[in-house]
Amino acid sequence: MIPPRIAVKFKKTLQTLKIPNFILIDNVQRVISEERKANEGPLNFFPFTRTLTWNKYHRLDTIYQYLEQLANANPHIAKVINIGKSFEGRALKLIKIGSSRSSQNKPAIWIDAGIHAREWIAPATTLYIIDQASATLNLYFYFNIIQLLNFQLVNNYKHNKELVDQVVWYILPVVNPDGYEYSHTNQRLWRKTRSTNRNLVCTGVDGNRNFDFNWNQGGSSSNSCSQTYHGPYAFSEPETKAIAKFILDNKNQIKFFLSLHSYSQVLLVPWGHTSKLPDDFVQLESIGKKAMDTLTLVHGTPYEVGNTNLIISPDWAKGIAGIKYSYVLELRDKGRYGFMLPPLQILPTGQETWEAIYRFLNWLSISHPLYGHLVTIGRSFEGKPLRVVKVKFVVNIWGHVKPAVGIDAGMHAREWISPVTAVFIIDQVVFPTMFLEIRKILTLLRFISDKIDWYILPVLNPDGYEFSHQKLRLWRKTRSMRVGNSSYNCIGSDGNRNFGFFWNRVGTSSNPCSEVYAGVRAFSESETRAVADFVPRTPNIKLFLSLHSYKLLLMPWGHTRSRPIMRKWSTNTTSGVSTDWAKGVAGIKCTYILYHDLALTELKIKFYDF
Repeated sequence: MIPPRIAVKFKKTLQTLKIPNFILIDNVQRVISEERKANEGPLNFFPFTRTLTWNKYHRLDTIYQYLEQLANANPHIAKVINIGKSFEGRALKLIKIGSSRSSQNKPAIWIDAGIHAREWIAPATTLYIIDQASATLNLYFYFNIIQLLNFQLVNNYKHNKELVDQVVWYILPVVNPDGYEYSHTNQRLWRKTRSTNRNLVCTGVDGNRNFDFNWNQGGSSSNSCSQTYHGPYAFSEPETKAIAKFILDNKNQIKFFLSLHSYSQVLLVPWGHTSKLPDDFVQLESIGKKAMDTLTLVHGTPYEVGNTNLIISPDWAKGIAGIKYSYVLELRDKGRYGFMLPPLQILPTGQETWEAIYRFLNWLSISHPLYGHLVTIGRSFEGKPLRVVKVKFVVNIWGHVKPAVGIDAGMHAREWISPVTAVFIIDQVVFPTMFLEIRKILTLLRFISDKIDWYILPVLNPDGYEFSHQKLRLWRKTRSMRVGNSSYNCIGSDGNRNFGFFWNRVGTSSNPCSEVYAGVRAFSESETRAVADFVPRTPNIKLFLSLHSYKLLLMPWGHTRSRPIMRKWSTNTTSGVSTDWAKGVAGIKCTYILYHDLALTELKIKFYDF
C-alpha cells in the first residue's frame, strides 16, 4: 500500500524504472469501511434452523458457538476437540466430523484456515465446508440463462451418510484466533500471530513460516517487524506447535491436507523450500488441475495450479508428516478487493470450494483401499494378475446400495482400442472432461459419483495383449497351451467363445488353430473363469458392457436367431459370448458389446474418447 502523500512520486519512480504497474485498490480505507458496514447488519444464525448465515464474517465467539451447538446436536457424528491454546490463551477448537464406528481405521481429511488473521474468507469457507460435510444435502443446481443459483437444503445427516460414515474430517476453522480477533477489533489487515517477546521490537510471527521443515531457508524474514517473520525458532508459536502435534499423532490416518488462504485464486503444490519438484508432482498437479476445473464450473471463477517458493505448512505436512496429498488453496479474489472480500462472496466461494474438495474426495476414495482400489480377481494362464478397478465413491446421498456398471476390455488381444477406452472411462468417472456445457457437466458429475459404482477390467487377456505388442500384432486369443499344441497358431482360445452359456453351439470352432476356438470346455480359460467368479459376487451390477473393436453395438442373444431382429437381418450367430452369459446366467438385464475400429490412429482415439 502506498500513502496518498507519496503516490504521485512513487508512480513517477515506477515509470522512470519502466516497471509495469496498475492500481488494484485505489482507496483501501473505503473498501474496509464498506466491508465493515456490510458485516454489521446481518444475523449470525438463521431463525429456527440455527445454522450460520453466509452474508457476514463471523467473530470467533460465534464460530465456536456454532461448532459446539453442531456437536451437541449431532454427538454421533461431530465432536469438538480443543487441541491447544493460542499465545493469549484462546482455545484452538477443531471439529471432528465422522461416525464413531471404527473411526481410526478410516482415511481422514485435514482442513485448516485463518493462519493469517486478515484472510477472513478462509475461516468463512471452512464453516461452509463443515456445514456441507456434517449434515447438509449435496448441492442441487438450478440454471437459467443468466446465472447459476444454488439452494442449500435443510440439515439432514442421512443424506450424507456415506460421506460421514466412511471419512473422518478434521477441520480447524481458525488457526490464529488472537490475530483473527485483533483484525476485527483493531487493525483490519493484521496478518501474524499476537505473540510478544521482550527481546523483539514487534509483535507476532507469520505462522505459515514457523513450521519445522527447512525452517528459515528462504521466503521468510528474521526481522520481527516483517510480515513474513518466521519466529525466533521453529514451532515457537503455540498455534503451530499444537497443529503439528495433532497431525503427527494422526499422520497414519490423514490422507489429505488442505490449508485455506487468500487471495489470488491459485492451488499451490509443494515444494516451497526448493526449486526441485516432489517425485509425485505430476500426479499432484494433475489432480489439482481437475479439481480446479470443477471449481471453475460452479461460478466461472478461474483458478490456476502451481508450486510456491515459500516455506509453508503443506511442505511440512508432506515432508515430515508424510501426507501425500498436501495443498494450499488461495481463495478469491485476484486483487480487486484482496483481503477485504465483500461478505456477499462468502457463499459462492464456499460453494465452489466445496465442489473442488468433492472432486479431491473422489480421488481419495479410489486411492484408499477401503473405498476404491485394484481388485485382483484371478490370474491369466501365464500368471499375470487380472485387475479390476473398483470405483466406489465416498458420497452416496441416497443411503442405499447403488447400482453398478461392469466393464471389461481387451478380451481379444489385438483390439488395442478397447483397453485404451476403458482406461479413459476410469479417468472420466473420476474427473469428467470439460467438453460439455456447464449444466450438462455438473449433472454428469453428480450422476456418476452419487448414484453409480464402477467395476472396470481394462485388460481381460493380459497374456495375449502383451504378445500382440511384442510378437504378433494381430494375435487375438489367450495364450493357454495344451499338450501336443506347440505352434503359435494352435495356442490359446477365443475368450469370447469360452463362457458357459450355450457353449460351442454356433459361431465357434473345435479346431485349436481357429481364431474362434471355443476351448476344450466352457470356462477352460482362467481369464473367463475369473470373470465368471467375480460377477455373481457383485449383485448390484445392472449394466454389463464388453468393449471390442470395431464399430458395432451388439445386444444378446448371440447363440440364436429366434429374435425378430435376427430373422430380419440374418445376423450370424455366436455362442459362448460374455454378454450372453452375463444376461442368461448372471441375470444382468442390460448387457452389450461395443465395437470400435480395430486399428486407430492417435487422433481417432481422441475423437472416440471425447
